[in-house]
Amino acid sequence: MIADTSTGLALGALPGLEDFGAAVHPVLSVVDGVVCSPGQLRRLPNRKRDEAGLLVLMDWSNTLRGPGFALPATTTYRVPILTAQDALELGAVAMVSSFMLGYEEEVEAACLPDALSLVLRCPARL
Repeated sequence: MIADTSTGLALGALPGLEDFGAAVHPVLSVVDGVVCSPGQLRRLPNRKRDEAGLLVLMDWSNTLRGPGFALPATTTYRVPILTAQDALELGAVAMVSSFMLGYEEEVEAACLPDALSLVLRCPARL
């Protein structure tokens, strides 16, 4: 099981995750992986070897921001925020990248070359 805790990257701190390290630490022993934003990943420095692997979110998107959000999305954006080397330096065991379908053609079209570029630049250890 993989727990995705990265929604806060697009929406801000989620209720109960204001202290990310304290909230997520108990889950690390019962899941296989945790998807984190780069900032969240830095808040889990003392993870034990037998605990969940840390997966880092490689891009940011405003697609989760609905009409009720303070800054609703009027145009869809997807922005790469890390390189594979950055992920490795943060201690991630894997990377998570969005491949957006059903949005503007320009947004969809950028996903394939971005994903391919990420894979080609990925160090062998990640």
